[in-house]
Amino acid sequence: RIASVFAGLYPLVLLTLEEDPTRSIHVYLDWDEEEDRPLQSAYPLEACAEATGFPMDDLQSWVAAIHRKKQAILYGPPGTGKTFLAKELARHLVGGGDGFVDLVQFHPAYAYEDFIQGIRPQQAPDGNGLDYPVLSGRFLRFCREAAQRRGICVLIIDEINRANLARVFGELM
Repeated sequence: RIASVFAGLYPLVLLTLEEDPTRSIHVYLDWDEEEDRPLQSAYPLEACAEATGFPMDDLQSWVAAIHRKKQAILYGPPGTGKTFLAKELARHLVGGGDGFVDLVQFHPAYAYEDFIQGIRPQQAPDGNGLDYPVLSGRFLRFCREAAQRRGICVLIIDEINRANLARVFGELM
């Protein structure tokens, strides 16, 4: 029985001993990452160019800039397809890997508690009163999920100009 408990807890020991224990834990558990992780279907840049109508040269330079800077801001008048283009570029970036795309749309009432983390009142388990747990927001949930992946993960923030950024990003600003 002790051996069984130790075998179950050994991955926790690896967490404390190694800087990046992921590989050691996978070896210990005999878990093949490539087998268990669904891969996104490849989405070549040519298909992206056909879907968006943008020239390949522009798309290639934007993808190169995204790889270099790790971010991009698409700007222009409303209704010109910025969100559509962002989704298509994201689809290309995660294609062929185990990454994912998440989209969050900001609005004037969006706050730090929604995006990063915050206190959320919930009914107590016994039904009497409220509890106030600190819950992760969209960004922390995205980061936790992305940390479990090997491929590129893309977070698209739509309508970023509509929110009070100091209120949404807090000390991150």
